[in-house]
Amino acid sequence: MRYEVDSVEVTQTAVRMRATIAAVEAEVSSMMGQLTALQSSWSGAASSAFAALAQEWKATQTQVETNLTNITEALDQVASEYASVEDLAVQTFSGS
Repeated sequence: MRYEVDSVEVTQTAVRMRATIAAVEAEVSSMMGQLTALQSSWSGAASSAFAALAQEWKATQTQVETNLTNITEALDQVASEYASVEDLAVQTFSGS
């Protein structure tokens, strides 16, 4: 089996993903604030249905953010492991 991995690129991707996740979280927070403000100015059955739908969406968004965080953590771990294997190979061949 042959493979090639750039552990630095994997690490950099994880860093970029963390920045993207933070931006998404900020946008979601802003949007939820707007939805909450709308809900407070609205009453009746449609308002209740809207509130339930907004909460359902928030739960889905939370799951998406959790999944993205899990992917980022996995990338961090994989990058570290590949770098360690490369370091070990260098040490082995250099007699260290």
